[in-house]
Amino acid sequence: MSTHKRNPTRIAVAAAATAALSAATIAGPAQAASNPYTPTGVCGAGFGVIDHHELRAGGVQLGTVYLLYKASTARNCVVTIKERGVGKKTPTAAFLQKQGAKGGGKLDYNRFAYYAGPRKVTAKHKCVRWGGGIKVGKRSAGYLSTFEHCS
Repeated sequence: MSTHKRNPTRIAVAAAATAALSAATIAGPAQAASNPYTPTGVCGAGFGVIDHHELRAGGVQLGTVYLLYKASTARNCVVTIKERGVGKKTPTAAFLQKQGAKGGGKLDYNRFAYYAGPRKVTAKHKCVRWGGGIKVGKRSAGYLSTFEHCS
């Protein structure tokens, strides 16, 4: 999982494109095994969940993207945890951007079996934009926040 600096619009476009693919699909994947990973386990000690967004397509929850914060370091962390297709490598993304950051934000996008991320930024006295996406079978969903959670 490498750090990529990207235009923040890229994740929104990727999420919208995958969401559009799922809009035409009715059938979904069978429920897989439960995911052994948690947002706090992936981001590390001291991080706590401050927000989340369910990634749903056609009434099926594919996963959840979480925003976590560690007050002692003013550090934010984002991770997308899969709930469908667990254990199978499918396109999964996590995105995090500090407001005013040059070069866009940090994107983790690849075919993952359990989660995408963690992506972390220190954002003392700044807002962050965060999001993620998942594609499992013919269903996909994505989310991208506005700049929020200003510390």
